[in-house]
Amino acid sequence: MKVNMLMVRIGNFFYRYRNGIFPLLFLWVFIPSPDLFQHPVLAMVIGLSVVFVGHAFRLLTVGLVRRDRGFKYGRVNADDLIVSGFFSHCRNPYYLGSILVVVGMGMMSNNFVFFLFVTVAFASIYGTIVAAEEVFLENKYRDQYRYYMRRVNRWVPSLFGIGETLREHRWSIKRVLVNECNSTFTTATLCLLLIAKNIFDHPNLVDVPLIGYKILLAIWLLLAVLYGFVKVLKRNGKLKAD
Repeated sequence: MKVNMLMVRIGNFFYRYRNGIFPLLFLWVFIPSPDLFQHPVLAMVIGLSVVFVGHAFRLLTVGLVRRDRGFKYGRVNADDLIVSGFFSHCRNPYYLGSILVVVGMGMMSNNFVFFLFVTVAFASIYGTIVAAEEVFLENKYRDQYRYYMRRVNRWVPSLFGIGETLREHRWSIKRVLVNECNSTFTTATLCLLLIAKNIFDHPNLVDVPLIGYKILLAIWLLLAVLYGFVKVLKRNGKLKAD
């Protein structure tokens, strides 16, 4: 597998700083742009649907098997080669879900420039991260990983045998809460902010915009309380992944 080593270094950089870089990219939503859809409600319905599908990919991926990848010694790292669960149908199901989440948010914004920017930016960022991971995994696991690469697609999931996968693996809500509470809360917060922006940009979208803002705030506060509760359980050691 021939990969430009500059891409690998870029991928390591983005993997290390992705949590800080990704929110900053959303500032582009405030750039004036033509609408992506004719009606903002259509944009939000379609966008939220894509976000839901993408986040479901992430939750199913993490809930079915332990996703053991991280950052160590200045590069991506993995203690084990995970080839079961959703990883037996797609080599990067979690990243695929993340890209779908971002594409859905771009649709929700109903901002053509923002949609185009985040789609290209996030696809490029995850492309470099995957390149860095593949180099690391191939160097570490060699023929085992090469066989896995030949058998499983990088991005396009195969649904063959999906029923058997779901029967063989127990989905763990604890693993999801431990590993995905941050990303879930962030995703929900960004979606609520995009809905609020649509209401601000289109005051006639709801009968009383102020009530719409209050409802969104109430939903966010409820999610924040639940998020804080999970964080406390994790910190006290009362919630641990299987």
